[in-house]
Amino acid sequence: MRPIRIKYFPSHEDFDEEEERPGRIRHPRDDLKDLKVEALKFEDNLNLENYLHWVQIMKMIFELKEYNDEKALKLAILKYKGYASLWYKHIKKNRAREAKSKIKT
Repeated sequence: MRPIRIKYFPSHEDFDEEEERPGRIRHPRDDLKDLKVEALKFEDNLNLENYLHWVQIMKMIFELKEYNDEKALKLAILKYKGYASLWYKHIKKNRAREAKSKIKT
């Protein structure tokens, strides 16, 4: 099982500015916006424990980044590899053929 990778990229607000610009609106700082979290790939693993671990990690990422359901689905689909990717393409194709709505969440 691969660990989740988290990186922090400092923003311009992490450094002291020489002087404030007049009229500049300062928004509250959100440290989590500078946090880069790399989602794990889901790779054809039929092991239930590994799948559940992947789902748990993905849910934590979605919550941390405050992704709505539609954006979360798009990220998860990008991380499908091998048979998981083929499975999703098959489901998507069948829904289109049957004139069903697109999968959004």
